[in-house]
Amino acid sequence: DTDERVTFVIYMSDAANRNVHFASKEHATAMVPTLTLEISETGVKALTPDADSVAFEHSPTQIEGAKVQIQARSSATQGRQFVSFVRFPLGSVPDLAALTDAKLELESIHQACNFSCSLWLYGLNDGHADESWVESTMNYNNAPTIHGGDFDATTQDIDLTSLTLLDTFQVLTGDSDPATPAVISTNWTAEMLAFLKADTDGQATFVIYMDPANSNRNSRFASKENILSLMVPTLTVSDIGLLSTCNDSVVEGSEQCDDGNNDDGDGCSATCQYETGSCDDGLFCTTGETWSLGVCDGGSPIDCSGSGDQCNAGTCNEATNACEGAPDNEGGACNDGLFCNA
Repeated sequence: DTDERVTFVIYMSDAANRNVHFASKEHATAMVPTLTLEISETGVKALTPDADSVAFEHSPTQIEGAKVQIQARSSATQGRQFVSFVRFPLGSVPDLAALTDAKLELESIHQACNFSCSLWLYGLNDGHADESWVESTMNYNNAPTIHGGDFDATTQDIDLTSLTLLDTFQVLTGDSDPATPAVISTNWTAEMLAFLKADTDGQATFVIYMDPANSNRNSRFASKENILSLMVPTLTVSDIGLLSTCNDSVVEGSEQCDDGNNDDGDGCSATCQYETGSCDDGLFCTTGETWSLGVCDGGSPIDCSGSGDQCNAGTCNEATNACEGAPDNEGGACNDGLFCNA
């Protein structure tokens, strides 16, 4: 290529009167047409897992490695914890020590959350004896760092001394809408980068655990066996800078926000950072608003005292965008300004 662009043509052959549809770049889908270039020495690599599975506390011998989903759940009322494990081979990454960014992406397929659920992402410490777990035989009784647990969903069965907390992230109930499947991405964290850089055995296991504060909630993501998903669990690493793509509506990397546009003045800047300073919330009756985490807030009521008198209090009417007098001082002395009234 010499003109810095390529065109692909998709043509159907040997299929009489058949029709295949794909999402276009205009589609509000989890993935628009994407060309991924894998560079052999340096650049960005997208890794897929060699093993993923979920372990159920209430069914400690059940094996889920061949299922199309991984899950996270914590339910004190039903005595159930679901903990998921995803392992990635790192042998194709030329120099882990040179990494500058990394993110884990999961496709949401079902979120039984009360608006949102908070999930914890851990990394199994390098060289741990459980690192070579096998998805075809793994269950709650032999899962890494669990080994049966205590069958009490109010306590953590995972051994936190064997894990490193890499990130916490939120999923929303709406993320499971089949019409607009969502890809959940972790953020850039120093802990994630340090975890991968420290690897010496060529494999990294991630543990997905639901915050017990989300009582009886259930999060499900596509596993590597889910052939209908748009994205299997994917670990993307880079040694040439940050992975985040500002203005793609996905908060990732060093971004604080991402509202999908290149505009300043809407709470999220064109560089995907929260804006500060004064703003206008669009309400007539407030003044002095400032940006706070992308929301125009913190204003105080405007002064309408000039519209009042002894019989009326000056109030703001949002519907008319005006300061008006409202009857006040009921039963008290006042002067209506008329000579003939006393």
